[in-house]
Amino acid sequence: MRKLFLAAALLATCAAHAQPAEWWNKSSQGFRSNAQTARMPASSPPRPLQEGAASKDEEAAAAEFARLAKIGFNDKAARSIILARNGRILFEDRAWHVSRGITPLGFSVSKSLTGIAVGKALCSGNIQSLDDRADKYVPRLVGTSWGNSTVRQLLMMGSGAIRTMPVGWKDASTSALHEAIYTGLMKADYVDAMIGADDKAGPPGDFRYSNYDTIALSLVVEGASRTPFAEFFAKEIWANVRSEKEGAWMHTQNNQVAAYVGFSASPRDWVRLGFYVLDSMEEDSCFGRYMREATKKQLTADFFSWSYGYQIWTDCISSTDAFCFYGYGGQLLVMSLKKRLVMHAHSVSHSVDGVWLPTYGVVWDKLAVPTNPAP
Repeated sequence: MRKLFLAAALLATCAAHAQPAEWWNKSSQGFRSNAQTARMPASSPPRPLQEGAASKDEEAAAAEFARLAKIGFNDKAARSIILARNGRILFEDRAWHVSRGITPLGFSVSKSLTGIAVGKALCSGNIQSLDDRADKYVPRLVGTSWGNSTVRQLLMMGSGAIRTMPVGWKDASTSALHEAIYTGLMKADYVDAMIGADDKAGPPGDFRYSNYDTIALSLVVEGASRTPFAEFFAKEIWANVRSEKEGAWMHTQNNQVAAYVGFSASPRDWVRLGFYVLDSMEEDSCFGRYMREATKKQLTADFFSWSYGYQIWTDCISSTDAFCFYGYGGQLLVMSLKKRLVMHAHSVSHSVDGVWLPTYGVVWDKLAVPTNPAP
């Protein structure tokens, strides 16, 4: 039996922090009308995405996905879904009340993007080694669990700073404090908050899923590159995605990027980002090697049935090579290098995960390894 996602602790925590419908409606727009955001321009022309199957196996896979997607959309939490392969959209749909122009927030999918940015900073020579301590690049972290950790340990959620809830915060009050990021009212300084929360709960390298570990990585990128994180991301990553619409990072009133939760993009641009990741993994380059390492198992998570790479979930669909960028409320960007298969899902509850993830696995099984080069 194909392994399903078993994260009862996470689901219980999310249920305890249930958000009203209007909040989720704003999330579908990336909170762009409320939050402080740094916008990243679209490309002209954008990366082309053709439509329709190019082979018999793709036709069969698309038909099966369409059949199973009806089950997914029976859940009112499902908002949009795209399945694409080798630069072609095989299936795309959204709930009847959802606008074509949505730019859904990725929530913790953003962590994976921060991990990618670390790779760019490493391969540009800004970060000299993943085994450097973080305080080499961020002096304000000296003496903290994050400063004492290496960049590699932070990539694997290994600061050991805090015993966290499954959603990545120390406790419910800390989680409530940081909700101000969605309204544009976040005034707290992230480093001050980190210093106040540092329990030094375990040695560096001890896996504890923590939003502050991702924030520390974004500060490392800024310190190493001497460039604001959103500007670095726009130049080194987003420009190469070749998006059709603007991307956006939420930030505090102090212009500190919410690297753990704050990126939004249109569904098709999320798919373009997925193909950018797969393209990068095929490169014979420093960044290609980094991405191949980032998307493979580095350790087993302590509360998921999945494994973890560099801010990226691995082994998320058994019997496949799929890896997952995964966020609160059922945000999914799932990729397979072997089949060049990308799926993006935007939902407002994890209840739909139990449809989308197995459905991806069913379709993966139906597809042959592509022999034609990607467009």
